[in-house]
Amino acid sequence: MDVLGVDPSLTMTGMAKSEAGLVSARRFATSPVEGLAGMRRRIRWIVRAVLAFAPAECVTVIEAPVLASGGMSGEFVARCGLYHFLVDQLFVRGPVVAVAPPTRALYATGSGRAGKREVLASMRARHPDVLIPDHNAADALALCGMGARWSGHPIDPGLTGRPLEAMATPAWPQLKGDA
Repeated sequence: MDVLGVDPSLTMTGMAKSEAGLVSARRFATSPVEGLAGMRRRIRWIVRAVLAFAPAECVTVIEAPVLASGGMSGEFVARCGLYHFLVDQLFVRGPVVAVAPPTRALYATGSGRAGKREVLASMRARHPDVLIPDHNAADALALCGMGARWSGHPIDPGLTGRPLEAMATPAWPQLKGDA
């Protein structure tokens, strides 16, 4: 089963996939925009870029939005809009699973409080043959790793200890054939 990991962002969306046994990661950058029409164009561009990268059929593991200390700002609402547009479009390709940032960090490093640098270092050590340009792609690769492990085709087979505890948190869908 192919897997897509997505760390959605209005400025730099991280993507990682395991497709036909090959693992890759990348990021998609966008520039600031003015007004609602500009935000609509920006969100649509990000969704198109994610769909162009995604396998035709896959399970997607996406980082869930978290309410920032700034509260319900316009940017938070736009991030939620991006998240929901992505989820809607990705369900066409297969199951979609939301993962909170601390769960992603736990899977990546063994600590749910790990920062971006620790996640990036851990993912680069765990996947030395994968080009991981930044922390956005590293976050997406951790999410992809979770989805691959859930599907029975781990991309990090030697993983042990606390990172595996993260697998118990998401609401994984039932695989075909499971009773």
